[in-house]
Amino acid sequence: MDRKPINNRIKIWGIALCMITSCLLLMQGCMKDSMADCGLSVRVQYTRNKDGVDLLENIDRLTLYVFDAEGTFVGEFPSTGTLYNGFTMPLSLKSGTYTFVVWGGNLDDTYQLPSFVQGRTKQNDEAVLLKNVAADNTITEFPTSLYYGTLSNVTIKPSLQRDQIFTINLIKDTKNVNVTATGLPMETRAESFACNIYSRNFGLRFDNLVTGTNEVKYIPHSTINEENQLVSQFVILREISDKSTHSQLVFTRTQNNGIESEIYRQSLIDLILALLVRSGNADLDIEDEFNIEVAFVFGEYVTASVTINGWTYDEVQYPL
Repeated sequence: MDRKPINNRIKIWGIALCMITSCLLLMQGCMKDSMADCGLSVRVQYTRNKDGVDLLENIDRLTLYVFDAEGTFVGEFPSTGTLYNGFTMPLSLKSGTYTFVVWGGNLDDTYQLPSFVQGRTKQNDEAVLLKNVAADNTITEFPTSLYYGTLSNVTIKPSLQRDQIFTINLIKDTKNVNVTATGLPMETRAESFACNIYSRNFGLRFDNLVTGTNEVKYIPHSTINEENQLVSQFVILREISDKSTHSQLVFTRTQNNGIESEIYRQSLIDLILALLVRSGNADLDIEDEFNIEVAFVFGEYVTASVTINGWTYDEVQYPL
């Protein structure tokens, strides 16, 4: 009796059994404790800029914050090493539904973070506040670049497939506002002028909405050049299109007797939205620098003609 076919069949079945067992063990490993550790990763990119390409390599570091389906803090995952375009961060999470929030930039510099408590901190809590708000609610040290991204309703399921990749696209939360004023009668030295930004926008929650309730006053870095231009430079947190920031661009005049009067006030969000409409750009977050020119004419009224990023906005008259 020829035993070779039987032996061969036994070997084949043995190999098949080993393969099945290995697959079951692998599946058990992926599903152990409901851990989705089979290739789960998050790609972070920054393409919402004027170039429309990934510029994540320009950001020094980032941290991913994870919240569960009830909005409770699960944990944080800081980046390590130098960031690069196409950066991908591996994760290990239990199966479930999550919200991912990413903050990028140097958060230890001009920002204050809350104490994150696993199982207690909520998604609607304050996320970042500016450190350098003085007791009189003025800001003279501006925030460094800050980036934000989020992804909601992320469902993690244990799987043998190694393609659980989720992408988060950042926006830039800090905006440079440069204001140049001409036509101010500064040569008489009988009065002085100032440009400030008033805003409640000095803190953000994890959903990137404004947390501030008190109005703060941004004090600019101002210079007067040989053409009698008042140049004011600001870095502020982003404007939000529902006007929840109430940020206002304000010019004041102070006479020698110390009496201060307001000669110009304009909503920053109105200026920015007018720019976007006229330039055909519908994305509020692509621009990260706004150059505002205000040309004053003093007479019976103070007339202010405003241009933002090369686009003429409006002419406003104020009584003296």
